[in-house]
Amino acid sequence: MSNPGGQRFRFRLRANPCVSRDGKRLGLLRTDEQETWLERKGKQHGFSLPQLASFDFSEAPQERIDVRISQEQMLRGKQHTGNGIRIYSVLYDGILVVSEPDNFRSTLETGIGHGKAMGLGLMSVVPIA
Repeated sequence: MSNPGGQRFRFRLRANPCVSRDGKRLGLLRTDEQETWLERKGKQHGFSLPQLASFDFSEAPQERIDVRISQEQMLRGKQHTGNGIRIYSVLYDGILVVSEPDNFRSTLETGIGHGKAMGLGLMSVVPIA
């Protein structure tokens, strides 16, 4: 990947969309929260997500990203201390546009969000011609 600035990719990401409150991570269960999480992570990691076209002219347009969210599941495992953990995961599919090539390249190498020890956060991308 020489300089993918502005380049578009089809992507897939299994991730743990969550927020930290009172020292605990809480999984984001609502679709709008999951979309907001991914949009925020995109800004942090050098990419943006196209907005979903709104064709309902009877209402005010709703700003939403064009992403498909599926396969929501609770993963269970154990910490190195033996304590049980549960991690909420979702599968994101969509198209992204690279805004910061170096940051994006680093993201592909290191992943996004929590749960990497359970295989979450790694993004697969395919260039769009």
